[in-house]
Amino acid sequence: MIVMAVNLINMDVTLGHYLRNRNKIGPSGEVGSRGPKGFKGDTTRCGSICGSSTENMEADNIDENGNVNPSSNIKIGKCVFPFVYKYTNQYSPIKPCREGMTFEETLKCYDTDVNGIPTDLNIPKNSSEGGVCATQIDIKGNPVKWGYTKNSEKIGLLREKNKQLANAEGEYQKTNSGIVDVKVVKGIRSDVACPIGYKKIDKDLNEGTSGAYVYACKKMGTSNLGVGHIEIARNREKCTDLTSLSAEDRKKILKYKKIPVDLNADISIPGKQPNELYMCLGYTNKNFLTDLRFENNPNLDDPDFAMNQIDLNETTDGNPVYMYTSKTRLDFTTMDTAFQYDNYLYFFILDKFYRFNKSYRASDPFPVLDKFGKLPENINAAFVWGKDNKLYFLSGELIFQYNPRLMKVSDGFPKKISDIFRGIPDNIDAVFTNPKDTNTYFFKDRFVYKYNATSERVEEGYPRNIKTLFPGAPENPDAVFYNNIDGKIYFLRGNQYWVLKSNNSVAEGFPKAIEEKFPGLGVVPDTQSYFNVSNTFSGSDLWFFGGRNQQFYYKFNLNSKTLSAEKKIANVFKKVPEYFDCVSFNDITRNYYLFEGIYVHVYKGSASSMTGRRKLASSIFADFPDNIDAMFQIPDKELMYAVKGPNFFKYSLDPELKTFSLVEEEFDASETVPLLRDGVDGIVFIENSGNSPVFAAIKGVKFILFKFSPDTESFAAVSNRFDYLDSDESPFYIKEKRGDKVVERGLKVRQ
Repeated sequence: MIVMAVNLINMDVTLGHYLRNRNKIGPSGEVGSRGPKGFKGDTTRCGSICGSSTENMEADNIDENGNVNPSSNIKIGKCVFPFVYKYTNQYSPIKPCREGMTFEETLKCYDTDVNGIPTDLNIPKNSSEGGVCATQIDIKGNPVKWGYTKNSEKIGLLREKNKQLANAEGEYQKTNSGIVDVKVVKGIRSDVACPIGYKKIDKDLNEGTSGAYVYACKKMGTSNLGVGHIEIARNREKCTDLTSLSAEDRKKILKYKKIPVDLNADISIPGKQPNELYMCLGYTNKNFLTDLRFENNPNLDDPDFAMNQIDLNETTDGNPVYMYTSKTRLDFTTMDTAFQYDNYLYFFILDKFYRFNKSYRASDPFPVLDKFGKLPENINAAFVWGKDNKLYFLSGELIFQYNPRLMKVSDGFPKKISDIFRGIPDNIDAVFTNPKDTNTYFFKDRFVYKYNATSERVEEGYPRNIKTLFPGAPENPDAVFYNNIDGKIYFLRGNQYWVLKSNNSVAEGFPKAIEEKFPGLGVVPDTQSYFNVSNTFSGSDLWFFGGRNQQFYYKFNLNSKTLSAEKKIANVFKKVPEYFDCVSFNDITRNYYLFEGIYVHVYKGSASSMTGRRKLASSIFADFPDNIDAMFQIPDKELMYAVKGPNFFKYSLDPELKTFSLVEEEFDASETVPLLRDGVDGIVFIENSGNSPVFAAIKGVKFILFKFSPDTESFAAVSNRFDYLDSDESPFYIKEKRGDKVVERGLKVRQ
């Protein structure tokens, strides 16, 4: 009883003390030492502490001894700095414990975690080896994949070379895209059609007369030869006699063509003979016309167009018609579509998409398939419909609804556009819902359709001309969208964009370059040139490598003069690298050699499917130069030549070892074939002329022929100038018979 009483008294005293003192604050403790300064900027990848020496460092799967490491821990790519190693940020490659160690030996040298990643570092300061770096990290910065950095500089040079090639091709697009040809057609009806590949300019050049319907047809594209100037010849005038151009500009015309269709065809006026008028086309190798139009107005207020002074209906009883040409407007398509979705702006270019945030920062390009599922290749337009706030894609006559939860096309789609949007035509150029009036606008050619979601039909009075409803906006837009970021409507076409004011007219100062507003897109169409060419198994076929993203090929048959459709390189050459320098076939070893910087991929197999092994090029070709431009074999001989710039390197095959020894140091081939001094993209065997094999050296969209003398083992030029791949005299010129007609065309990548 006494003990219990004491405990109760103690509890009461303790509780009372707590209640009286529970809100009291004691004295502050000591202030701790200041922590380290954080990284500069909003990310640790990669702060200013990294420095330029490691900023662009590359890694591959070639270990310190020059062997390929097949480990699943290896990933080729850029180093990621800093990466976390034993709770410490690393800003430079990790060196091996001892020089000359393999990747596995390096791992065994340290204590490793469950993923086989070293957990203890011992970096010798005097090591000259490259070491290893992380090429992929998790969200905490821990390494997931690794690579060797010994060849970083050479890999960087290869990447820079590919970048320069891409820039050069982009420059080619700027000067060599536009109107590549013009035709004139006539008929007894206004629906007379243009040839396949040509677009009809909807203006009767015999307007108001009793004669035939006459229309001009233009062919847009990218080529080495295009229409740089058009004049009108009267009666028997020759194109070369027309003098509206200056003497300097006339020198730029490579050839003239007089179109043999009278623009005043079949006009009959009693007692009067109208003048015969013919179009004269002047072809140039760059700076083509980009637009052609015909107007009744002789004083068109448009600074982008120049007028030809001749009335195309002169000496007739018809309406006056004048021809206007432009070199500043772009009619070719560079972008499939652009739209706003989920607070981001999306740009579709071929099979990739770019995403822009509110700061107009572009993401890396991602495959469309990864986010939006399987869509057709030729997406015409995309938009979020204001009625249901769902994303739709349009292609031809079909429409696809996107399911964001499953990241694929919704069940029940595609459907016909006409089933959902009555009165809207197929093959739409662009579409968007305007949140200001809740209507949806569909664009096709020069017309716009206003669709009312409430009445579910096109409003009366539509379609209307785009320039009437949106003054100053372009016809045939690639994309139109409402930008939630600034609340404005954007039109995109070619490499330019337009912004509308509140009254739906284009704001002053537009158009502007897309790159100014949306940097990082690099929006230019694919080039028509090839980055490499090679002979094949059959001897009569050639591989032409080019097309989209340098990942496609075309097979050309020298005998039948036929060109295959575009196909993926990876379908034939398994695990092909993203970029490579050249491909060469050897008819003795029956191997394809695909060169990539300091490496060579040796491919074996059938003509339709080949597998390859990656090796150091110097392990097969002694003293081999890096980053070669081309390699070719002398047919049926044990001689191969590597080409880098103007220099040739002569190699001899050891048939048993299947290796090549350098039998002649580099020599300047331009001494005997002067036009090779600037380098080539590829060299292929064409034919035997007597006892001398003839080769074609291809550069861009041009080629030159040269031959090999077996007696002296030397080269000599066959022609003294470069010619175009699609010229009449080219061995790559195609003649196809379609029905009763023979269609001639030059070798091209993109029509």
